[in-house]
Amino acid sequence: MQLYHCSQCAYTGTTAELVKRHQIAHSNVRPFACQICPYAAKTFSHLSRHLETHSDEKPVKCAECDFRCRNDLALRRHMLTHSGIKRFQCSECSRSFTIESRLRRHLMTHLNVKPVKCNLCAFRCIDSDKLKRHMWSHTDEKPFHCTECDYSTVMACTLAVHMRMHTGEKPFQCSECPFVTAHSSRLKSHMRTHTGEKPFQCAECDYRTARKQTLVKHVRTHTGEKPFKCPECDYRSSNESNVMLHRRSHTGEKPYQCSVCDYRSANPSNLVTHMKIHG
Repeated sequence: MQLYHCSQCAYTGTTAELVKRHQIAHSNVRPFACQICPYAAKTFSHLSRHLETHSDEKPVKCAECDFRCRNDLALRRHMLTHSGIKRFQCSECSRSFTIESRLRRHLMTHLNVKPVKCNLCAFRCIDSDKLKRHMWSHTDEKPFHCTECDYSTVMACTLAVHMRMHTGEKPFQCSECPFVTAHSSRLKSHMRTHTGEKPFQCAECDYRTARKQTLVKHVRTHTGEKPFKCPECDYRSSNESNVMLHRRSHTGEKPYQCSVCDYRSANPSNLVTHMKIHG
């Protein structure tokens, strides 16, 4: 039997057509375009899988919990979370994972590798899922709408998380304390208060933190970046909450009130200082 070889890697195929289709993986050509969003795929099977993200239909259900998904592959991955076994250990920190692909993606955060690039702007990320979410920023379309308020979003899963704000549902519970939350990411961050893990490290100094967003804010102390601007004046800050406090100097709002006297303040720290006069 004649075998055909890829010129870029060790792949072999039984026909020249198979090798030709395979070689698309080595190129930036994405001939299969989604008709709903800017996403484009290298293969028809990848496009078919992507199109499922635009559907709310999740016919496959877990027998152990309320989790639902679109296909058997996603269910098999999910079932590993019930086993409690995390065989894939990060060599750089204490985190471990049930799925090897999640470990590979996590390792990129240590290496600061972002191999996936947006073809419309300079945005880079570690995987195609994050790129998919980013691509919606290039369109004004937000096809998923909340039935309770005016909120709309580009992804069905984001809408599902938003709906918990209306229902009060908090399905994620800490195994160490009574903490519950509506967001799996917040539970993950909370668990680090028990483990002491601080996986996010500054590249400029020895600072480490348990939360990625805290590191982002810290890095601005090195860069001097002040991305948050007051719409009323030239005031800028590296922290969005500082701008919120500053804006009260324009509105006159003083939401923090002393429980002993009529004193009110725009800043909670000023109220703490004030309360000391009451002993």
